[in-house]
Amino acid sequence: MRGPFALVVALQLLAGCTGEDGGFGSPPAPAESPSPGPLETPPDEDPIQAARVSTPGGFRFEPVALRIRAGRTTEFELSNEDDQEHTFVISELAVVMLAGAGQTVSSTVSIDPANAGRFAFFCSIGGHRASGMEGTIVVGGG
Repeated sequence: MRGPFALVVALQLLAGCTGEDGGFGSPPAPAESPSPGPLETPPDEDPIQAARVSTPGGFRFEPVALRIRAGRTTEFELSNEDDQEHTFVISELAVVMLAGAGQTVSSTVSIDPANAGRFAFFCSIGGHRASGMEGTIVVGGG
């Protein structure tokens, strides 16, 4: 008669393990989502950074200094408010844009983390850079 006794004991033990809802305990709590790793963009941060420059006339850029983060995609925008065409060039970052009079153009570039540093941007049209159409961009660490 050992079989039925063992079955009764097993059922009593099993009954003692159930939760209030009759189930076998509570399901595990959902795992918290991990915080963003070093290469991920935090959820509240736009994955594309913007760098906007205008040419108001007088052979100059506004602003004359820009700061961006390396390791991010950057949308460069050139708004030419002048009555002649201008370029926006950053040789080290392979950025080259041409905007006719009154045009706004843009170019999206992935900035490699290894490209941190200070670089010149300028208008490459003959005589424009020598007349003052240049500035500085600082590419900082991620």
